[in-house]
Amino acid sequence: MPKILARIEVYKPTMFKVDDIELTLFDKDDISWNVINLEHGEEPNKLLNELAYYASKLVYDNRDKCNNGYVFAKVEVPGISVTEGEGSIEYSETVLYPKPVQIDSIIIYKCDGEKLVPVKSISIDKDRYVYEGTISINEDFDAIGVKTMEGLRILFREELYLPPLTATRTGTEVKESAKKVKRKRRKRKKSKSKRSRKRRRKK
Repeated sequence: MPKILARIEVYKPTMFKVDDIELTLFDKDDISWNVINLEHGEEPNKLLNELAYYASKLVYDNRDKCNNGYVFAKVEVPGISVTEGEGSIEYSETVLYPKPVQIDSIIIYKCDGEKLVPVKSISIDKDRYVYEGTISINEDFDAIGVKTMEGLRILFREELYLPPLTATRTGTEVKESAKKVKRKRRKRKKSKSKRSRKRRRKK
């Protein structure tokens, strides 16, 4: 029986202010982990399905912690890792990074022709995590860079506010509930044109 490492991570939002920047960051409030024996063998397909099932079950069992925050379950064996998550926060304008990750700094850019030039870098406490939320900057800028432990993501000014979507959340999938408008095609009336032929009378 293979053994898996299962982790539960809970992220809670907090407003963080440094220099001329104020943004939403996250504290990892609750972390628990344990080693579990799986029921099935080590066949890759069965193992992957069971990892996904167990991660979803962990999220479901801890859904009470999703109130204004996120719960992520990570289960892994050597060579395979599955992550499931669920939750939401009360107020969010954009996604600063695709998943919760430790933040290193915020870089402010100005455009110089077609190039982005970094003009300022602001370090942030590395015990903080970045994901979605809001950010306000009290100085002129064209783009920002969110530098994390896993890489750099650049967002232009227009990307810092995304209009809200009506979405339904099931597990970790978010589907936009947009109504499809069916357009009725107008039937064209066939116009029969009768040609009146004049017969010439023979004299």
